[in-house]
Amino acid sequence: MQLEKKLKIAIAHPKFNEFGGAERVILNLCWHWVLNGHSVTVFSFCFSKEFKTQFLNLNCRIKKVNIPFLPFLIINDLKPWNIKLTGLILRAHMKNFDIVNVHNSPATLWCAYAKKRKKMPPIVWSCHEYDRFLYRSVFDDKIEVYDSKTVTAAYKKDTEFPNALTQRVLEMDQKLIPLIDHIVCNSAFTASNIKKVYGIVADNYPFGIKMPKQHYTKPRKSTHTVQFGVVSRLEEQKGLLHAIRAIHAFQLKYPSVAIKLDIVGAGGFRSVIENYISDHGLHNTVKLHGFVSEGDLIAFYKSWDAVLYCPFNEPLGLVPIEAGLYQLPVIVSDHGGP
Repeated sequence: MQLEKKLKIAIAHPKFNEFGGAERVILNLCWHWVLNGHSVTVFSFCFSKEFKTQFLNLNCRIKKVNIPFLPFLIINDLKPWNIKLTGLILRAHMKNFDIVNVHNSPATLWCAYAKKRKKMPPIVWSCHEYDRFLYRSVFDDKIEVYDSKTVTAAYKKDTEFPNALTQRVLEMDQKLIPLIDHIVCNSAFTASNIKKVYGIVADNYPFGIKMPKQHYTKPRKSTHTVQFGVVSRLEEQKGLLHAIRAIHAFQLKYPSVAIKLDIVGAGGFRSVIENYISDHGLHNTVKLHGFVSEGDLIAFYKSWDAVLYCPFNEPLGLVPIEAGLYQLPVIVSDHGGP
């Protein structure tokens, strides 16, 4: 996105505590906009130490959003009163910017509510996905099948709202999202669902990745070990246990083939994965590497033979695009984007 005029840009995103696709897109946008002389301020409910460092290194300002006199109140949810309070706070901070670039929910509702109450700069929603839990039946016609067969009771509980609250949030969402000036989606799949949910025609503009300075040619491999990779936040909906089960099943069926799986990423599901690895004796097969630097991630891509990417409700994802950049085949789930 090339902007001719030097602008004051505000970016709003719910939280920066885990390094996923949306967060990587935001960092790339910051890098590009600052490089072209624009001023960028990032608003969020929380910033991890790693993200604070990255934004400051990019010469971006960061602003933590919280309720005055109640700094420890958790506002990063879909409770209507939190959405309204946060919207009012953001309105005061954002009124002097030239443009607001908002990313995931509930930040979309924060900014739209701010615009409802008073004049705001134009709002552009970089739509990685609309709220996948609020509109689950629209998102994917297979989701209930996946829920019943593969999703734990704890995950279902975490992603369901009481009926009365769900209805209030849905009504608010339907009223507020049309106030956003422009929606840019990361895939045709996401754009089609925005049309279904809101009746709004959105642009389809995949956000992409940073290109290396030189074209990469994968060298001929000298080892006989088949090395698979996964890049993901460690969350249940990312399908990580499916990837591990698949590797384990292959290992049992073809014991003569040396096979390894690297999992790159961090998140709250790590303990579940570690227990599965321990229970099935997969310590020498599956390795968890946690969060890694961009340079280390590139080194992983170059070392792998293929990538597994099997979240069961993902709209697109940057991982398959990045894998293609390093000439890697990708095994993906059969629904969702692009």
